Amino acid sequence: KTTDLRTHDHEPLCAAHASGKPVLHLFVQDKRWLRKTPLGGFPRTGALRARFQLQALEDLQQRLADAGHALCVRRGLGTAAVFDQLCDDFDVAAVYASSEVCTEELRVEAQVREALKRRGAGPLRTCWTYELHHWEDL
Repeated sequence: KTTDLRTHDHEPLCAAHASGKPVLHLFVQDKRWLRKTPLGGFPRTGALRARFQLQALEDLQQRLADAGHALCVRRGLGTAAVFDQLCDDFDVAAVYASSEVCTEELRVEAQVREALKRRGAGPLRTCWTYELHHWEDL
């Protein structure tokens, strides 16, 4: 998600690297963020936010490059469709991501789980990343 592009303490990223498997660092710019909201027809992403997101992705790309990794950015498709394509190109052992909480994002999460299952890929493993401190540490 564009609201959490940390690399030093991002739980899903750390878990992916701890798995011992090769890691594809992926960011999906889901086409739904370019559409208006279903309720009220408000734009989800205006020009300023879009520019900020692009700058944040450039920064993430540089931080990953500094650590010897590459960032793969997929655009123009829905998130589940991207994972469908990735299953054609890779043996996907697992997908690590932040847990979602909102209805629309939970629907996308379920679609990704279904795409992975349908393709015989590994599971979607989610982590709670919404607080400064992990809930298990409290």
